[in-house]
Amino acid sequence: MRDVVRLKRAGVDDQELVWAILDQSPDCIKVLSLDGELEYMNPNGRHAMQIDDFSAVAGRKLVTLWPEESQIALTGAITESAKGRKTRFEAYCPTAKGEDRWWEVLVSPIRDAHGWPSHILCTSRDVTQYRRRDGRTDEAELIHKASNQLALIGALSRISLGNDPLGRARSERLMERLDRLNVALGLSAGSGSKMLALSDLLDRILAAPRKSERFSMSKGQRGQIDAETARTVAMVLGELESNANVYGALSGKGGKIDLRITESGDEAEFIWREWLDTAPAGDMVPGTGLRLIMRMSAALPGPATHTWDAEGLTVTFRIPLVPAA
Repeated sequence: MRDVVRLKRAGVDDQELVWAILDQSPDCIKVLSLDGELEYMNPNGRHAMQIDDFSAVAGRKLVTLWPEESQIALTGAITESAKGRKTRFEAYCPTAKGEDRWWEVLVSPIRDAHGWPSHILCTSRDVTQYRRRDGRTDEAELIHKASNQLALIGALSRISLGNDPLGRARSERLMERLDRLNVALGLSAGSGSKMLALSDLLDRILAAPRKSERFSMSKGQRGQIDAETARTVAMVLGELESNANVYGALSGKGGKIDLRITESGDEAEFIWREWLDTAPAGDMVPGTGLRLIMRMSAALPGPATHTWDAEGLTVTFRIPLVPAA
């Protein structure tokens, strides 16, 4: 705010400054109504989209200018922005003259004097050249699209489950699961090959619990895994961590977790051990998280099994490693 005051004292018209920034930005900057109707597009944006006459598209819903495969992501982002939330995604949209373009898109609310969303700001950055420079394979392209679809599903889940406490809790749990898949998908796409390092995956999906003194894990993983295995590991360990935080060892003050990973030949064995504050009462029945773990791991060389004892929970499973070249 002080910088704006300083500019005004120097004789700079803040409204003219805004228009100058919009005119010079290389990004495609659009202002939409809360219903997604196109009200403004900066000159460089019109050039990037090869729109010769803005009046030909003014007033139209922006989503109608995008291909069907990208419309759902944009619709979800606009809906979220109208509620005051920012959304970022990457999607394909050709120019008005049919040239292929990929865009990194940020959609955010423009608020009125009372803080309520009154319009929507949609900024699109052309990332086509970076994608071509990276030389992404068809498989990586599919992974990238899947990641965008997961982001969309998350946005739609928030809308569909509503604002009641139970709906929010379910939505956040779903978002946690989608985020884990996104981590595995992102690492798969970024590796540039059909396999990735197990250690890299563990560093990402267990970053939070590893900061706790009550969580320990064996080190020195050297194995490589394929993308499908990575997704399974992300889901299984993510569910175990989430359950531990809500119901298990990390939900109280005295519990702890130890994860042992042993690589042998073309497999790696995982042993997840939880020590609880208090012994479980009576017979323990698998909840939604454990049932999901067993279902997700069914195709592994060693599907997940679990046992309860007086001290807590033990879950074991085995995954395949990609043979060394």
